Formats: sequence, C-alpha cells, structure tokens
Amino acid sequence: MLVIGSLGQSLPEPVPTTPRRLVGAREADWDGLGRSDQSAERVSAAMDDLRSDVLAALKALDQAPPDCLNLAVVVK
Repeated sequence: MLVIGSLGQSLPEPVPTTPRRLVGAREADWDGLGRSDQSAERVSAAMDDLRSDVLAALKALDQAPPDCLNLAVVVK
C-alpha cells in the first residue's frame, strides 16, 4: 500500500487522492475481508477507481504536447 500511495503522488490530479481512498477503504474493511461481500466490494471499488484514474492520467500524458513530456523526464 505504501508503494501505491508513493506512485500515486507522482501523477497529476486526481490520482494522488485515489490511493488514499483505497488505503482508507482497506483499513475500514480489513476485518470484514474474506467474511463480508460488502467489505470486498468497497475495497474492489476503490481499486477500480484507482485503476481508472491512473489510466486516464496516462492517456492524458500520451496526448500531451512534446514539451510537457520533456519536462516530465527532467523531473524524474
């Protein structure tokens, strides 16, 4: 979860907030995982949201002008 949060911080909004929602869902539903369908559904929904946000951010980078891509390489 720490890696997910760290990687999420390196992408543009709204990605940085999505890992926090995933971590919150996992912490809130940790005891119910494996025993409660609702707990599993909440964590799965948070993972799906993160996946969607990351894919959208990557698509936006792919469509960004070349100058933005050069800046992204320098920042790394």
